[in-house]
Amino acid sequence: MSNRAIVWIREDFRISDNPALAHASQQHDLVTALYIFNPKVFIKKREAQQWWLSKSLENFKTELSKININLEIQIGEEIDVLSKINPKDELTIYWNKVYEPDVIKLGKKIRDNIFLKKNIKFKYFKGNILNEFQNVTKKDNTPFKVFTPFWRVAEQIYVNAVPSKLSKVLKKKKSYEYFATRKQTIVAVSSFSLINNLEMYPMGLNEFKTRHQSLFRYIRSKNINHQPQL
Repeated sequence: MSNRAIVWIREDFRISDNPALAHASQQHDLVTALYIFNPKVFIKKREAQQWWLSKSLENFKTELSKININLEIQIGEEIDVLSKINPKDELTIYWNKVYEPDVIKLGKKIRDNIFLKKNIKFKYFKGNILNEFQNVTKKDNTPFKVFTPFWRVAEQIYVNAVPSKLSKVLKKKKSYEYFATRKQTIVAVSSFSLINNLEMYPMGLNEFKTRHQSLFRYIRSKNINHQPQL
């Protein structure tokens, strides 16, 4: 097994309950985390989500640094970024599954056209679900059509599951970067904040702050008990 690993971060900005990150840290001496920001998904579409994403990644980067794992952020399309990985570098790629149809389709394309074609080692894990849907079936192995019996079986499968021994993320002896040191990298971001990037937040930072302050003045005027959390 290779000594180095990349954990492709998608929706799982956390240390605990992250099987891909845990497995990589258990099996490899050098581990780096990769997040790919695809402008086509966010720009001029999801302004509020961009703000949440920036704060989530900033916090996640800080938490990862405590265990000597870097968070490398690349800007571009997933296929373009992952195709830059050189099979001669003998890396293993890990990720947790996302179950949206378009994302599943993209994942299969990346797996078949990049990792399998280039003979790059990879492994993916169950995502943010209790059980894989194909594991919850009736006695004749056909899918349920009624929710109550489905839930009873799903709950029992989850309760009876043996906890993984690789659930803990280990602190690495030294940090490691892959993309930041390569010439063909699209964009290597060592320190970033989406909220301060006007191109990635189209309405502009000042306008955002004005709207944000107006919102909380309204909340206070209505005596709504709310504590904003970043």
